[in-house]
Amino acid sequence: MYSVTPTKTDTVFMNRLIIKKALSKLNSHRVGRIVAFYKQDLTCDVKLLEQITQGKGGTAEFSLLLKLPLIIEGTEDSHITFGNIVGSECLVHFNDRDIDNWFKTGEVYKPNTTRLHDLSDGFVTLRPYSKVKVFTYYENGLEIKNGDTVIHLNNDGTIDVTGSTITFNGNVIVNGDINATGTITGNTDVVAGTISGKSHVHVGNLGNDTSPPK
Repeated sequence: MYSVTPTKTDTVFMNRLIIKKALSKLNSHRVGRIVAFYKQDLTCDVKLLEQITQGKGGTAEFSLLLKLPLIIEGTEDSHITFGNIVGSECLVHFNDRDIDNWFKTGEVYKPNTTRLHDLSDGFVTLRPYSKVKVFTYYENGLEIKNGDTVIHLNNDGTIDVTGSTITFNGNVIVNGDINATGTITGNTDVVAGTISGKSHVHVGNLGNDTSPPK
């Protein structure tokens, strides 16, 4: 039986081919689009925008990634949410190992399987911007925007708040002056010092107190 002993070059080529094949099964980060969001457990279904290259120039799409945890900036009792995120571009980060048992308990865990960098173990973050999605009004300072409502913290220490109606649920303390270009209305009373705008009286021309304002 005739046999051929691989040359050193053949061995290097085969090793590289094996390594490339193995790496092709590992996932690190991929861009996608959020197609569903589940508020009850803060997970997303994501469509990866990259296609799978197949032989003879063909392509195929990845299966939809289901119920991936959304990364939300925050702690146990503070967080930032972003309203409707369906349709947003996103970046999916794939964990080194199976995250199933962590997701169920939030505690120190033993991986449920031997998965490595698997499509099932992704975390979703918002968001990179493609050129067709990018917004062009990027400003200095910090801006929080939701539709037509905007809070902008400027570099000079001023704050701009834009919205049709701004509601404060709670007491408001202002250490400084208040300037208004419109009417200031107090549904109960307005007190200046100890003087009530609703019940104060004046001394009349005859030296007697007048009645409260009507």
